[in-house]
Amino acid sequence: MARRRLLSTPIWRCASIIFLLGYAASPSMAEGNLDSTNAPSTSTTLSLADAIAMATAKSPAVYAAQQAWAEAEARVDQARAQTRVTLSFNSTASESNAAVATPPPDHETFGSIVNSITMPVPLGRRPTLAVAQAEAQAAAAKAQFTAAERTQTLAVINAYFDLLKKQSQLVDAQLNLDQAQRQLDDASLRNKAGDVPELDVIRAQVPVAQAEAGVVQAQNAIDIAGEALNAAIGRQISTPVIVTTPSTETGTQSLDDVERLAVEGSGDIAAARSTITAQQVALESAKHWRDPALSLQASDTRGGDVTSFSHQDTIQASITIPLTDGGLVHGQRDEATAAINQAGAQLATSILTVQASAASAYHNAVTTRKLADSAKAALDIAQTAYEKTAHGYHSGLFPLTDLLNAQTSLAQTRSTYTQALYDAGAAAATLNEIIGVDNAGRTGTPIPR
Repeated sequence: MARRRLLSTPIWRCASIIFLLGYAASPSMAEGNLDSTNAPSTSTTLSLADAIAMATAKSPAVYAAQQAWAEAEARVDQARAQTRVTLSFNSTASESNAAVATPPPDHETFGSIVNSITMPVPLGRRPTLAVAQAEAQAAAAKAQFTAAERTQTLAVINAYFDLLKKQSQLVDAQLNLDQAQRQLDDASLRNKAGDVPELDVIRAQVPVAQAEAGVVQAQNAIDIAGEALNAAIGRQISTPVIVTTPSTETGTQSLDDVERLAVEGSGDIAAARSTITAQQVALESAKHWRDPALSLQASDTRGGDVTSFSHQDTIQASITIPLTDGGLVHGQRDEATAAINQAGAQLATSILTVQASAASAYHNAVTTRKLADSAKAALDIAQTAYEKTAHGYHSGLFPLTDLLNAQTSLAQTRSTYTQALYDAGAAAATLNEIIGVDNAGRTGTPIPR
């Protein structure tokens, strides 16, 4: 009861009015849409674009995919090095003690030094095919990095709009509390004036208690949603966070267009296609196992052996042609063929999965927008019904139970509209991400309704 008396004080009234004025001044909530302008970001205020950027920069999964891409790019450089001419220098010094075949002398001690330069010469197609395979593998790694970014972005979108929803539900809960308190105050005044019985005052206390519990629950939901968003973007869980309502639009694209755009922008599909290319190159490379290997060598030999040359320069060409491999190539071909078939099946699966996800996101965006519009119409009707019932109650035409029922109906429709509004925003942002349209102020072509 002490808390209820506090809620009915002029200080609480003023605070409620100021809060409600701020609520009504919000373009997104007052007009019933998601088209407000983003506020400038601060250390604790996040736009959707800020949250996405922070998440992709700090996500361990995204970082791991980025390093896998860098590793694949390094292997491309290594493969390219095998197509270039390389040189190696070798120097060998020795000291010998030998018996002389035709004495005198019977023995001779002498030293020698051999300096040589070796130059392998790339021949055949295997070196260039190795480069092509490494490039395809790097393309697959890049696509997987893109897919990891998109997965993290979708998680942030869900967490971001969930927090927006919870914040708006707190506003609704505070509105319900203020409305219930007004009814209790009015019933108390009318009871003192002898217009209504004490039972009306008792009945009016129930919505106040329920609304107080609703405020506590809504604040707790905000705390949990804020912690979830902080975890998604890689910040300390307890960091205070304020989010701004982004501008997200649903579109006029057909379902076929949505599926096509989703397939074109899918990292998983691009990775599967690049994997197929890499395995096809590996199969082609296995067919060139008999390609010869050529090596050129120049050597300079100097020694103190009086029975041999004291100085000798040599140029040598060496060519190697494999004759048999013991079944190695056959196994490599079978491996590459199986890998191609596996990657092809993965590609088909990825295409079906992406198309299904795109279709689901499309229908969800369309449906949630219609539900939000319907919920707004229902809210307007409930508001009108409540106002007329309140007028009738004050005129003595309706009992308090009718007014409380109208108040409950208004609170329920307001909560339904809030949920539908932000569900529609999350669905539109998700669809935009899937088809490659940027959200919340990032560059891109917005999809009109």
